[in-house]
Amino acid sequence: MRRRVVSNNGEYGGCAPSCVFALTCGDGIVNGNEECDDVKNDGSYGGCTPQCKLGPHCGDGYTNGPEECDNGSKNGVDGICTSSCKKIIYVQQ
Repeated sequence: MRRRVVSNNGEYGGCAPSCVFALTCGDGIVNGNEECDDVKNDGSYGGCTPQCKLGPHCGDGYTNGPEECDNGSKNGVDGICTSSCKKIIYVQQ
């Protein structure tokens, strides 16, 4: 039977020297290659995915959640969708 050698060197996703979890997705601290870490990491709107990537949000280019529109990086400058993902309504006078 082979034994796996584990080094407690504090690497991301491993163990720290004191045998506690090292930095990892779900610890509430953005580190490593994480885009976000809200501890829940359930993929909900405005939150983070289980892989610590940004979940659906205003500016992702997809109309989701409470958004009326979402044109990604063009929000707020395209004359169609505001930076808060609301439709721009023009009123003639």
